[in-house]
Amino acid sequence: MEVCYIRYPGKPWERGKTHHLRALDMYRSLKDESIISISVPHLQGGLFVAHFSTINDSVFHYRDEYNNEVDIMMCTPEKAAYINRIMDF
Repeated sequence: MEVCYIRYPGKPWERGKTHHLRALDMYRSLKDESIISISVPHLQGGLFVAHFSTINDSVFHYRDEYNNEVDIMMCTPEKAAYINRIMDF
């Protein structure tokens, strides 16, 4: 089963939160590869606002309202663990 994963620059892939998954699902449903601003309810209250773009068929990118640049994808836990093992952080 695929799970939402996020990766900050220089860090390993880590499991995303519910708001990450909701935002990614919304972006993917739009079928638009331009930069799009998405906002969904945040788990801790307020809104999670991010500007999404597409890297490839599997990996996407967003910049949040704090200017954090983050990669995001859906994959199996095994694949995320494998990628983290072979990456040189």
